[in-house]
Amino acid sequence: MKRRTKIAAIATAALAGVAMVSVGFAAWVISNTTDSNISGNVTAVGVTDDSVSAVATSTSSLNFTIPSSVDNSAWSASGKTLTEGGAWLTDATTTAKENLVIDINLTVTGNISKVTVSGIELTKGEKDASAIMACMNANNILADSYTVSVTGTNTELSVPTTGTIANGFEITPTQTYDGEATVSLKLTFAWGSHFGSVNPYFYYNSQAFSENLKADALDTLGTAEVAPTGDSYEACSGESHIYSLYDLNGCKYKITFTPTLDTGSGS
Repeated sequence: MKRRTKIAAIATAALAGVAMVSVGFAAWVISNTTDSNISGNVTAVGVTDDSVSAVATSTSSLNFTIPSSVDNSAWSASGKTLTEGGAWLTDATTTAKENLVIDINLTVTGNISKVTVSGIELTKGEKDASAIMACMNANNILADSYTVSVTGTNTELSVPTTGTIANGFEITPTQTYDGEATVSLKLTFAWGSHFGSVNPYFYYNSQAFSENLKADALDTLGTAEVAPTGDSYEACSGESHIYSLYDLNGCKYKITFTPTLDTGSGS
């Protein structure tokens, strides 16, 4: 399997704002076996200079865990129906409920041609852990893209409606941009097609318990961590579930906002 190289320090990017996500975990319970998923808190810092800047701030939490509600309306919204035998997959954590949205306030100043929003880099301790997230995407445990939306009024910046975990997206100024703009962004992540694009709670509990389903839940939610080799974690191969959601425990995401100076005749 291919090994990834170490992520370059974000601080070396001269004109960058960096949003960082600290990742913890929440416990899923399958029968009498405890397994874990991820949750996390988002913090952000900005790095600027005197010409152009992009400063990102956020206080959101990102929780890939049990739904905030499992009542009839939540089941209806999921498009699934609780199996007659009742829920056999539960989450032992009562405080960390699902939240797939990162709220980011972005302020852009200067004569920019664009702001590049990076793909999501992942580190665990001092190791490059991007392969763990790539494996989640390759095996459709988490979707490889997210939706981007704007809260409130925004006429100065053109923001796309989607971004990808691997490559991010770009923001460009509109004709009304006059050198400074603040925009409130929402990045909304999604469960992958392995779970029918719904929370694992709905996916598994809409089906009668079986040893095969239990094995699948253990495989995708899992507890067995693969140790890194050298400076990075190994990339998964094909359909191999080398990593589970549990392996995101202790990781940090980095999202970098990098403005580019417009060297043309206008903004």
